[in-house]
Amino acid sequence: MTSTDRCRPGKSFEHRINGRPSKATEHHGRLNTMDEGHSSGLEQSQPRDDELWSLQIVIAKTGLSRSSIYDFIARGIFPRQRRLGPRRVAWLASEVRAWIASRPC
Repeated sequence: MTSTDRCRPGKSFEHRINGRPSKATEHHGRLNTMDEGHSSGLEQSQPRDDELWSLQIVIAKTGLSRSSIYDFIARGIFPRQRRLGPRRVAWLASEVRAWIASRPC
């Protein structure tokens, strides 16, 4: 399998969970593992099928501007982004949803 195959939506690849191989499918920024009987500490701290949201999606969902999002991150009041590559970041949807739910109406 080439490196480009691993990045295409819907492609299956081997994924290791606690040292043992498991089949997984990557689809639209989500990782769906098919090894249901085995869990690790990472999976317990976040949902198994959590989406990754781009900056544009975070802006649309929160109504904040780009500069406000990064200002809030610097002040520690907004979830930090995850680095996906040298020029790509994303946020865990569950963390952004939790932040939205915690805001006063």
